[in-house]
Amino acid sequence: MGVVYTIPLTDDHIVETYAQHRTQQRALLWLAWPIKIICALGLLALLGIGIFARIYFVIVFAAFFLLLLAMGPRFDYWSMRRRWRRHPQYNELLRIEAADTGLTFATPKSSGTAQWDAYTAAVARPQGVLLYSTKWEYFWLPDKAIAEGSAAEVRELLRSKLAVQDAV
Repeated sequence: MGVVYTIPLTDDHIVETYAQHRTQQRALLWLAWPIKIICALGLLALLGIGIFARIYFVIVFAAFFLLLLAMGPRFDYWSMRRRWRRHPQYNELLRIEAADTGLTFATPKSSGTAQWDAYTAAVARPQGVLLYSTKWEYFWLPDKAIAEGSAAEVRELLRSKLAVQDAV
């Protein structure tokens, strides 16, 4: 027997999954803030020119993009929550068993299995594990959702099956 997770498929879990994945995409993070500051200054200058020249289209354009810049990932999270609420498995309880042979998934509406070869990498984070099939296809297994077994058992199993990167 392996480690068993019970994960409620709520919009909070989907946002948490996306947030955990975003923290892994930090390769160009040092460049993000300078670019955002330059964009904000340029949009503020454009807004000022629009106000001075009374060109309302330019004012609305600059204000809209300043708002988007200020909102950051909050808009993404809102959009994901809205889309996820229409999913057929919204609010279902997902049961995942991680064993030597692979993962077994089950909800009241569906079930399936995946061998470890279906995953390319894993990232062990303090709060759980991100499993990657591809760079854009990932799944979050939070430690707080473990029903049977322990987080140490999951990490040991993953180290024996996949390339595991430890994240801080």
